[in-house]
Amino acid sequence: MSKRDPLKSFCPHCGQQFGNAWQLVGLRQHLWEIHGIPGETTFNGKLLKWGPEEECNK
Repeated sequence: MSKRDPLKSFCPHCGQQFGNAWQLVGLRQHLWEIHGIPGETTFNGKLLKWGPEEECNK
């Protein structure tokens, strides 16, 4: 098994690696779509939310 790169993000549940400019966006989307965990992050000053439809459209 290769070493974990400290500059990359990893899913705390399954260990999937996210390591590009969109890593936090990809991680939050992954957490919602795969594990059902809602979340939010900002990218280029824009707030992005993942979760139930009614929570995301507030």
